[in-house]
Amino acid sequence: MGSGDSGKHLVSRPEGKEDRRRGGWLWLAGAAGAGLLVLGVNGTLGAWSTAIITNNTNTVEAVDSVALQETSATAPGGTCTTVSGSDNTVTCAIDAYGGAEGSPLDPDGVNSNSETLTFENVGTGPGDLTLEAESCSNSGGAPTATNDICDVVTVEITCASANAYGPGALSAFFTATDGSPVTIANLDSGDTVSCDVVVTLPTTAPADVAGQTGTQSIVWTLS
Repeated sequence: MGSGDSGKHLVSRPEGKEDRRRGGWLWLAGAAGAGLLVLGVNGTLGAWSTAIITNNTNTVEAVDSVALQETSATAPGGTCTTVSGSDNTVTCAIDAYGGAEGSPLDPDGVNSNSETLTFENVGTGPGDLTLEAESCSNSGGAPTATNDICDVVTVEITCASANAYGPGALSAFFTATDGSPVTIANLDSGDTVSCDVVVTLPTTAPADVAGQTGTQSIVWTLS
């Protein structure tokens, strides 16, 4: 060794330790870069651990239905509508024969009564309106009577100026329509039809029906 090198020693660092330190810094720099990339693309590091799908067009719809409403400007009983019943049916107090008005028919005086009924399809779909009479029953009168008011009083029904039934006896009304409803009209949603119901006690009625009361139900169906 020359005299110029006297007292000086070169210290060498292990190459493996230096490489490990440099590798650690490179790894940290790479991880930080990846994190910044994720933040830049997704806005959060958690987006890779949670996936979300939202269905925002889910709908449910009920089919169209028919519903029937009955009103009368003349007969007592108010307004009846099937939509208030859970099975789309209603028993209505409107008296189509007018007996509840307290004006008994008199063959020697006012021997007929007329009521106007209006029907409306208050549902969302179209339907055919039909009518069907149930059996007529009598009450009151003389216990010795051999004639029945149901066989004597006649009924005639006219809807939209067209004859729907009669005139015929109340008992015949039941016989003619039992199981064979009479079609009145096709009603779209919002459509209406009016029916005039006229009951008559003939001037030739036998005297033993005096004091008798005839009761008959009419079923109006929209389907």
